[in-house]
Amino acid sequence: MSEPQKPRRRLKVAIVVLAGVVVLAGVMFAIVKGFQRQTGALTAVTTTEATDDLELGVTVLNVDPTRNEVTARLAYVSFGRYESNDEPGPTIDLEILNTSLNKPQVLVKRDTVPPTSDLTLGLDSDSLRNYPFDHGTVSLGFFARTADRREVVPLAVVFVGDIPGYSLDATGSVSEGGVYIEASVSRSDSTIAWALFVVVVFWLISASVITVWVLFIRGRRGFEFGIFIWCAGMLFAFAAIRNSLPNAPPVGALIDFLSFFWAEAMVCLTLVAAVIVYAYRRREPS
Repeated sequence: MSEPQKPRRRLKVAIVVLAGVVVLAGVMFAIVKGFQRQTGALTAVTTTEATDDLELGVTVLNVDPTRNEVTARLAYVSFGRYESNDEPGPTIDLEILNTSLNKPQVLVKRDTVPPTSDLTLGLDSDSLRNYPFDHGTVSLGFFARTADRREVVPLAVVFVGDIPGYSLDATGSVSEGGVYIEASVSRSDSTIAWALFVVVVFWLISASVITVWVLFIRGRRGFEFGIFIWCAGMLFAFAAIRNSLPNAPPVGALIDFLSFFWAEAMVCLTLVAAVIVYAYRRREPS
C-alpha cells in the first residue's frame, strides 16, 4: 500500500511547488509592471495657447520632512519668442519671480546661457511623528517679465516629481499671468509596506525571545550561554533596523510606539529576568 502512495505524494508536492512558482512569478510581474507605470508626478501648465512661450522645467530633487523643505531644480528648456538666433540665451534680460524660500527672484541675462537654480520650497507637512503615514503639500508659483518690467512673459512650466521613497501628485493652475503648482507629498507604497513589515518582524522576534526564555525558566529546556548573546545582540539589532528604514525620522515617531519601544522593552526585561533566574537557580546535582 505504501509503494503506490509515494508517486501520488510526490505528484502533490510537485503541484504545490509549481503553483508556488507560478504565484511568485505573477507577483514579480505585477511589481515590475507597477514600477514601470510609476513615473512620478508630471504636470505641464501654460499661461497661453501659444507654442513659443518661455518654457521652464522644474524637477524635484529632495524631500526633507525634518526641515519641512523640498528642493527643486529650475532649468530653462526654451526661451520661445525670446530665443536668440545668434547667441545662446534670450535676446533681452528676463526676470523670473517664484515662491521659493532662497531665490524668489532670478535674473536671466541676455545672450548668456543661464545656469540651473536649486530652489528651496516650503513643505506644509503634518507631524513627522506620524511616520510612515505622514504627508504634506508643497506649493510653487512662477511669474516672468522682462527686466525693465514693461512686458509680462508668457510661461510654460513642466513639473516632474519622481523621488524614491515618496509619492507626489501635482496639479497646476494659471492666475494673472502666473503659473501655480500644488503637489501632495506622501510616503510611497513601498516605504509604507517595508515599515509595516519591520513592525511585524519586531513583534515576532520579541515573542520568540520571550518564548525561549519561558522554556528555560520553567526548566523545559537546558541553559545555553549563546542565548544570552543572542538576546543582547537583538537590543542593538533592533535599533540598527529601525534606523535603516527609508528616510527614517528621529526617535519618537508613530512606528516607534507601534513596535520599536515595545520590542526593546520586552527583550531587555526578559533578558534581565533570565539572568536573575540563572543567578539564583541551584545547580542540579550530576
